[in-house]
Amino acid sequence: MPGAVVLNKIDLKTNGLELSWSKSEETTFSSYRINRSENVNGPFSIIDIKSDINTTNYVDENVVFGKRYFYRIAVLINGGDESFSNIESLVFEGENIDVGAKIVRMIQDPVRPYIYALDKVNNSLLFI
Repeated sequence: MPGAVVLNKIDLKTNGLELSWSKSEETTFSSYRINRSENVNGPFSIIDIKSDINTTNYVDENVVFGKRYFYRIAVLINGGDESFSNIESLVFEGENIDVGAKIVRMIQDPVRPYIYALDKVNNSLLFI
């Protein structure tokens, strides 16, 4: 079995959750598989694959405000064996404004004082 990497504490960013982990020492390294779950006991799903052994960070931008996510990093070696890191979790949260909608994405206007948000339930674009 390959040696497991250590997943560091997750950082909250304005655009998502940032993961970082220790570099694998495997000579037959194939890839890192970034796994996410909404429950500590799984099931975990692969959300991204990194083939460069030197890539040891990832920002998960596909998160929903107020929801807790659990992550682990798999190290896959040639031949198919893999090992898993420790599990870390964090809730995607911060300052909030209740707009009475189910917002799934937001982006800040770089020129004007607006935030644009997508309301999934009402299929609308909001200007905040």
